Amino acid sequence: DIYEMELKPENWQPYTPKAENSLRFFMPIMKQEGGESILSKVGKEKYEVKKFRKASGIFNPHSLLPQVYLPEVGLQLLADNKFSTLSGIVETYYNINENTSRFGAQIVYAEFYPIFRAGFFQGNRARSFLHNSNRTDTTYIASFYTEFWRESDAYIGVQLPFNLTKGSSFNRITLSADYHYLQLQGENNFFNNDDANRYRVRNAGIQRDNPRFFQPRLQNQNLNTVDFRVRMSSQAPTAHRQFLPRWGAFGELRYLSTVGKGELRGNSFLSRLDMYVPALMRTHSLSVNLAYQYEKYTNNYKFRNMFFYPRGYYFAPFSDGIGKIGVNYALPLLYPDFKIGSLLFLKRIKANLFFDSAYASATSFSPPFNPQKTYMRSMGAEITFDVRILRLLELEVGVRGSYLLDAEIPYNLEFLFLGIGI
Repeated sequence: DIYEMELKPENWQPYTPKAENSLRFFMPIMKQEGGESILSKVGKEKYEVKKFRKASGIFNPHSLLPQVYLPEVGLQLLADNKFSTLSGIVETYYNINENTSRFGAQIVYAEFYPIFRAGFFQGNRARSFLHNSNRTDTTYIASFYTEFWRESDAYIGVQLPFNLTKGSSFNRITLSADYHYLQLQGENNFFNNDDANRYRVRNAGIQRDNPRFFQPRLQNQNLNTVDFRVRMSSQAPTAHRQFLPRWGAFGELRYLSTVGKGELRGNSFLSRLDMYVPALMRTHSLSVNLAYQYEKYTNNYKFRNMFFYPRGYYFAPFSDGIGKIGVNYALPLLYPDFKIGSLLFLKRIKANLFFDSAYASATSFSPPFNPQKTYMRSMGAEITFDVRILRLLELEVGVRGSYLLDAEIPYNLEFLFLGIGI
C-alpha cells in the first residue's frame, strides 16, 4: 500500500541536541515503549545438552518450487534436515514434446563430497518409431507409428558441484552420473496403425539379419541405462529491472545410453547453450540459443525427448540429428503498478521478438537411402505479464504469435504460462 503526504517545510522544527545525549537518540524511544535495556529481560533458563540427529526434520516440507526447463515444466516439494545435508524432494513434470507426465521422489545426501542421490519416477511415455519387417528375401515392410508405454524408473547417482565464482560473476559447473533401472509396460498399439503409415519396399540388397533395419519393436522389458551430464552457468549480477541477464551463459552436455545385452537398444546426445549479451538499452536483453540432439530414428528404445523445437512447431521430425539456433530480443514495455484489491497486482509488461531456425536430417527408409532434410523456421513476438496473485504467488503469463516459414498453416497463436514463484 502506498500513502502520500504533503511536505510543508514551514512546519518543520529545528533540532539542536544537547551535548550529554547527542549520541543517545534512542533513549526517547525506549522510554516511550516502556522499557530499558533488553538485556535485563534475558531469561536464566538452562537447557539439557542432547545428541543432535542429523536426519531430524527431513519430513517437514518447507518450500514449493516451480521448475521450468523447456520442454519440461514441473513442481517440487522440498524438505531438509537442519544442516541441509539430507534432503527429500517430491516432484512432478510435464513433457511438452511427448505430451506426457511423470511423478516421483528422491533423496539427496550432501554431507560429504560428492553428493549422492537416489530416487524413483513413474509416468507415461510416447515416441515415434520406425519398424521394418521382412516379407520375402527382396521385400520388407516399413511402418511408422507412435508407441505409448508406461515407464518406471529407479535410479542412483552422484553429483560433483564446483563453485568457480570470482569477482562479480557467479560461475558454477556440475558434473553428474546416474544409473537407471527401467521397467517398460507397452500398450501394444503397433498393429493398430493404419495402412497410410505402412510402406512396402523392394530391395534385393537387404539381408534378413541386417541389424540396421530389422530390430525387435518396443516390448515389455527391463532396461539398464546410464545418464552422464555436464551443466555450467556464468552470470553477472542484474538490477531489479533487468529481468534477464546482460551478461551470462548457461550450457549443458548430456549423453544417455542403454547398457547390457537386451534386445532394446538406444542412445542420445544433447547439447544446449544460451548466451546473453548487452542490448540497445540497459534494461533490454539480447540472447542466442544453440541446441543439437542426435538420436537414431531406427533405435527401438528412445529416451525422453528433451529437445526444445522452434516455437510454433508441435511435432518431432523424422530425423537422426537436429540442430537449432534461436535469437531473442526482450525488453520491458510498461510498469503499470495496477492492482485489484488484494487479488491481483500487475507489476510489469514485457515483449520478446524471436527468430528460430532448425535443420533436421535422417537416412531415408527406402532405397537408395539418401539423407532426408527437414527445415523448421519461425519468427514472431511474445507479450508477457508479471503479476502477483493474492499477494502470495508471482506468475509470468502471456501470449505468443508465431509465423511458421516451413508449415502449411503458417500462423500460430499460443497462450503462455512461463513461470511461478513466491
